[in-house]
Amino acid sequence: MWQQVQDNGKVRFFERFTDATTGRERVLSVTMDKDTKATRKAALAALTKKSAKMGARPAAKDEVTVGQLAGLRVASQRSNPDVKTSTSITSDMALRGVIKILGADTKASKLTAKYVRSRLDFFETDAVTKNGRIKHIRSLIRWGYNEGYLSDISWLGKLHKYKEPITYRERIEDFYLEKQDLLQLLNGLRMKDRVYIFKFLALTGMRLGELIALKKTDVGTKKRIIRISCAMSAVSGEITTPKNAYSVREIYIQDELLELIEEMRDFWDLQASFHHYETNLFVSNTKGQPYKHATLETYLRENALRILGRNVHPHMLRHTHVSLLIEAAELEGRDIKLKEIAARIGHGADSKITERIYFHKTKKLQEARNEKMRTVRLL
Repeated sequence: MWQQVQDNGKVRFFERFTDATTGRERVLSVTMDKDTKATRKAALAALTKKSAKMGARPAAKDEVTVGQLAGLRVASQRSNPDVKTSTSITSDMALRGVIKILGADTKASKLTAKYVRSRLDFFETDAVTKNGRIKHIRSLIRWGYNEGYLSDISWLGKLHKYKEPITYRERIEDFYLEKQDLLQLLNGLRMKDRVYIFKFLALTGMRLGELIALKKTDVGTKKRIIRISCAMSAVSGEITTPKNAYSVREIYIQDELLELIEEMRDFWDLQASFHHYETNLFVSNTKGQPYKHATLETYLRENALRILGRNVHPHMLRHTHVSLLIEAAELEGRDIKLKEIAARIGHGADSKITERIYFHKTKKLQEARNEKMRTVRLL
């Protein structure tokens, strides 16, 4: 959705929708008195209601086009109160790419695995991107089948993923930072608030959105518990419920983290006093407002390239926390299980990335122990 200020001072909001009758993309608009968070939400609701009128079910089964199906899918998500705004926005963006590749006027019932792969080969170059498209195509077609728009989707079984080459992003070591690299990175950062934020993420395993939405009352140093029940969406900018059921959790505050929290409280109390603002957020910018995901992500990426010569995303600090826990357990002889680590960072017990890092690090530590024993002479 985008907006335009009119000559009379009012604001006109626009959004693109797919007409379910023609399969064509249309632009709808609605005018509001001003541009605020509340009016943007009201404008989106009004535009969604308008678009729903274009979302009539096709008269005959299996006659729906790809454009129509995508439009119906987005309208369904936007009208569903249980679907987060960020989810519907992300889905809309992904489906626009699907429409571009498959063709808006293509009959969804006529799709075949061979046709889809030929279109992917024409538009996309790398296997990773193609596989991402396949994921969204499968989701759309299955939704269409479940909603009664399609009668046969057996061809999906023949739509296999492309073989992805072994790339930088697939090496498990590149999902986290070694302890010495993390310390080098933190010592090289020049903004104090950023140092605190990224160190806090590494010591808690929290997601960036969870920290941005964290309130002062959520951090209880007396009982040594951090309560996580919400997160800031990077897509919609709204504070919503966390990613999944595992994400609602409590994190125990270890001694090292307790010291950091006290420093952070002093720092942000001083900042609030200097800039004359009040906020209930645990961390905030110099106006007392939530940090932007993009601001912190860009800062970390640019400085990591400068300091370490590699790209680092805040989410990697969650994986780094897993690595650091395993190393600490080894040094102190503690038996910390995979499920305990997964619960602390808000992952399910079957999380693949947590499992991969856990077994990779424990294997490396076992190899180090074996190397120590190799030259031992007992007699």
